Amino acid sequence: MDKKQNNEKITYEIDPYNRLIINKSGKESELSRFRQVLDGRFKTDENNTVSYYIKAPTPQGTEMPYQVELQGKWSLSEDQNLCLTLNKWGRETLGDKLTLQADIIDTSKNSIAFSLTTRTKENMQSIYILQLKGAWQADKNNRLTFRVQKEKGSHDILTFRGAWEITPATGRNGGAGKQHQIIYQYEKAQLIRKRKKIHTLIFQGYWNIKDKGRISYVLDAQTDSVFELSQD
Repeated sequence: MDKKQNNEKITYEIDPYNRLIINKSGKESELSRFRQVLDGRFKTDENNTVSYYIKAPTPQGTEMPYQVELQGKWSLSEDQNLCLTLNKWGRETLGDKLTLQADIIDTSKNSIAFSLTTRTKENMQSIYILQLKGAWQADKNNRLTFRVQKEKGSHDILTFRGAWEITPATGRNGGAGKQHQIIYQYEKAQLIRKRKKIHTLIFQGYWNIKDKGRISYVLDAQTDSVFELSQD
């Protein structure tokens, strides 16, 4: 994300430990070039707007806010990482894309949760949760999607491009039950450990047949979390 103030340009990046990096340059700036890794965490509000809360002190002589609000569009990368393409905000170039190294850990009826690993300057590692609210749906190609709710009724779409399957849900005695569940699996390389891992997402719901050409898998009857699947 760039800002222009007194001919100063600011861009943001993400390091492998999900820490925000700020790059500052400008002719009239006291620092001709300034690059700083900021210890902190990402958090979202009720409109899924994300802010980065800075925990570590900043170098003397620099002005750094306690929190940086980052407005943009949510998406999923091919590796199922969470991406935020920042808004242009009057800049001459397109929005920067911040890619968070995040694992999906929960797919409840009206939200999706990611775990993020971070590290401080003292090499203390920790994991925290970033949650987005919205609704689960299917697109015209029967791919699973999550519609991230935004302000004024708008939304962003996280698209799961891989294949999914239907399996019998486990019954009370450990056997196959009468209900079915949707299973989505994907393989992801860990950026830090350089290892690949299989991740499994499980969706629990029930079938609702509306017409001959379309059936629905309902996750929550009180919301829009429904996979409407085309049979064409």
